[in-house]
Amino acid sequence: MEKDIARVIIREEQIRNKLHELSKTLIHDYQGKEWTIIAILNGSLVFLADLIRLIPFPIRLDTIDAATYGEYTFPKGETKVVHQFKIDIEDKHVLVIDDIIDTGSTRVVFS
Repeated sequence: MEKDIARVIIREEQIRNKLHELSKTLIHDYQGKEWTIIAILNGSLVFLADLIRLIPFPIRLDTIDAATYGEYTFPKGETKVVHQFKIDIEDKHVLVIDDIIDTGSTRVVFS
């Protein structure tokens, strides 16, 4: 796989360090509180898995499947929410995790 990479912009160690920093912040801010992570599939899965392994208390978790690419490499057309999350987040602490904000057009209705 490394042969397919032209240039590394952010090293794995830097990502790991930021992930640990983020987890410490989340642990400090949400210890003893009920909170939920909503992950945008599929790109956020590896980051999500690495993050929740570092959180030492229960987390409510759900996912959204949003599609913009279809058969294309670059975003084209409207973003479609293929699968909406099912858990109630009203009056809850929520962290939304996405992988890349490319078009900025993913719109999720939290209702």
